[in-house]
Formats: sequence, C-alpha cells, structure tokens
Amino acid sequence: NKNTSTLNDFSNCGINYYTSSGYITQMAQHFKSSEPNFQISAINICKQGDKSLFRIRIYSMEFITRKPSIDLIDTIIEVKSNKRHVHIDLENYKIKIAQKDFFIAVEWIKIPYNERNQKVKVNGQKVVLQQFSPFLSYKVKQQTFNDNLNDVEIWQQNYMGKWLKLPTNENRTLLISAKIKY
Repeated sequence: NKNTSTLNDFSNCGINYYTSSGYITQMAQHFKSSEPNFQISAINICKQGDKSLFRIRIYSMEFITRKPSIDLIDTIIEVKSNKRHVHIDLENYKIKIAQKDFFIAVEWIKIPYNERNQKVKVNGQKVVLQQFSPFLSYKVKQQTFNDNLNDVEIWQQNYMGKWLKLPTNENRTLLISAKIKY
C-alpha cells in the first residue's frame, strides 16, 4: 500500500440533510476507485452536530443493477458522535476491496437515543413528525463536461430490505469520503 487517495473529498458540511423517519434504514453512497484491490483506511462523514449512534456498512456493487450487494465487513462498526465532522479510522479492520466500485452506507438505529420529534402542520393539523439521527449532509453536485451522472449514485434501503436509487436528475452526493490505500 504505497499510494493513498481520498474519494469524494469535501471541504465543508453545508446545510442540506437527509434523515430517516423509520421507512429508510440505510443510505449508501457509490464510490469508484481508479485502481482495484485496495484497502479502506478511513471514512469521514459530515452530519448535523447532534448526538447520534449509527452503523457503518460497506458493500460491493451488483454489476447488473448497480445497487449495493454483499456486505464486505464481517463485524458491526457502530459510531457514537455528537460532532459535525466524524472521522472513523478503519485501519484495524483491514477492509480490502477487489473491485473498483463499492458503497459506503450509514445505517440508522431506531432507538430512543436517536429519536427526534418535530411538531409541524399538515393540512392545518398539528402533527408530530418522528425522525432519527444522524442527519446526513449532502451537496448538489455541479456537473462538468466530463462527468458521468451514473457515477453519482445514492441508494436507500427501505425497511423491507429493498434498495432504491435516488433519482439521478437530483445529482446529489452524500458528504462521505473514503481514504483508500493501494
């Protein structure tokens, strides 16, 4: 592992967030390395600066549907943080990826510690909207001439375990970066 690279690097967290009200259990960001056969050494996540407990998952890509496929981690990685910038050192996990394409996912844990209730009006009625932390930061990607929109993919898993792709025309990317060594 002589070379390192950071995929989906970002400089600030912005003000746009995705969260879950319970229907979505995971959100996964697609990554593509320039080289196969590498190791993920760290992940950085931008989120709202509130307390949260969540899990990190890393998936291979199913090449026909391009959705997350096999979970590449054989252990549970839980992260507890109240910071906006979360750094997760993965060196000790020795996560090796053979293909160029992979996904990093954040899994929401539906427990009282993560629960946030917000009062809103819907059709003139006051209702309580239940949401769960973390609130993940995202940015709208500005497309350049050489960009391929198929490389900007966010997938979400519903409570039935089905992966659904966010519409490509939204052109968003989660503020998750991966440091890799190859």
